[in-house]
Amino acid sequence: MAEYPFSPPPSGVTADRWQSAVRSVREYCGWHIAPVLTETVVLDGPGCDILTLPTQCLVGIEDVINDGSPVDVASGDWSRAGIVRGRWTDKLRGVTTAITHGYEDWPADLLGVLVEIATESGQAPVSQVTNRAYQLSFDVKSEAERRRGVIEDYRLMVV
Repeated sequence: MAEYPFSPPPSGVTADRWQSAVRSVREYCGWHIAPVLTETVVLDGPGCDILTLPTQCLVGIEDVINDGSPVDVASGDWSRAGIVRGRWTDKLRGVTTAITHGYEDWPADLLGVLVEIATESGQAPVSQVTNRAYQLSFDVKSEAERRRGVIEDYRLMVV
């Protein structure tokens, strides 16, 4: 996963603990979540009428190249969830798109969980990402399950 900017840590959270918590959640969720930014992504063509972009908060589509041909994004049909309708190639790495996506600020529920993770003493319920496998581990306590539920809400679906 690319390196994305970090917002300043909330009060009472050290920068290194904040960045560690944010990095782990971003890796697990499969996208940067916050802040809003524009980036170019290269995707495998799905070979059908639906393209799923790696986001849950699509703000805009700046440019799309489908199998080497530009797509008119002004007349495009897309959702905030990152679903784009069209006739998509089936070629691997066949779609390149510049998208603006992410939340302006961390959503309140997720911000709360990030602060809890970053300030927790002792064994944290979220471990570091290991082997770039985008895995987090959680304690079996109910509080950890609540945190896990919040984080899962922002995780991209794997297809």
